[in-house]
Amino acid sequence: HAALVRASGENVTIEGRGGAIDGNGEAWWRRFLCQFGANAAQYAGLVPLSPISGCPREDEFLRANVAYPAGRPRLVQLADVRNGVVRDIELRNSAFWTLHVVDSDRVRVSNL
Repeated sequence: HAALVRASGENVTIEGRGGAIDGNGEAWWRRFLCQFGANAAQYAGLVPLSPISGCPREDEFLRANVAYPAGRPRLVQLADVRNGVVRDIELRNSAFWTLHVVDSDRVRVSNL
């Protein structure tokens, strides 16, 4: 699956110094809920505040969100990282997993 920010390698640092990475999750969640309806809301642990109306047509959504038409992207993914650091950053509005660390060693995460 795709990620908005993806890193791999040795000595990787993602540092925000008070900044943020915003995944525009609302658009992705809206599409997910439009596609799968109430069962998706239940599965995801969400309780829609109102019925979903005005669901975009698939082609309209894809034109607006060219990257990753197959599903919801992760916000930040570290894959095959050795000696990594993620710190001092706000991760918000993720469409799927917020921080996904996979097949990695010695990754330190602090002050998110």
